[in-house]
Amino acid sequence: RQNKLIDMEKGLPDNFIAAISRDFTKRQVNRLRSLTLDSLNPNPFLIQSLNLSTPEEVVRLNVYAAATRSIVTSFGLIVQNMLYSTSESVQKVKSGWDLLKSSGDGKNHWIQVKSGPNDMDKDQVIYWKDLIEEAERRGDKGYIGMTYGKRDNKTVTLGLLDKYLPNWEIRTLIGRELW
Repeated sequence: RQNKLIDMEKGLPDNFIAAISRDFTKRQVNRLRSLTLDSLNPNPFLIQSLNLSTPEEVVRLNVYAAATRSIVTSFGLIVQNMLYSTSESVQKVKSGWDLLKSSGDGKNHWIQVKSGPNDMDKDQVIYWKDLIEEAERRGDKGYIGMTYGKRDNKTVTLGLLDKYLPNWEIRTLIGRELW
């Protein structure tokens, strides 16, 4: 049996994920509807570089850019909520890390969640390297968790992790390892 919001055939975690997904989609649509010409901030160098010649082209680019930035940023919160809601040993934290997983051996596993292997720059990698090392000095573990991807993908982020995060393979949780 199913009503509009709750599927009685599914468990609490699946219904929770469906609910936060609906909320996410609704917020994104409302944000797009609220965009105005005054709220766009066109980059004149990008406009020239892309050879955009009409106001419509400029508006399309800027609406698309605003939408994708918002979706990527907001989706990170959705992923955190999904991870939190599907594990009894995960807590939300306010320390800069996204999640804390407690293990049976008494160690804390601090996790910074990234949507995937394409969204970190050098400064972010170095910042999280320092926090991971700080967690390890306390006897805990620190990880950068990515919701999808594979270690052998040739992405800029994975290249930066390889270069700036020693032993990056054991300090990251990628795809199924995170879930």
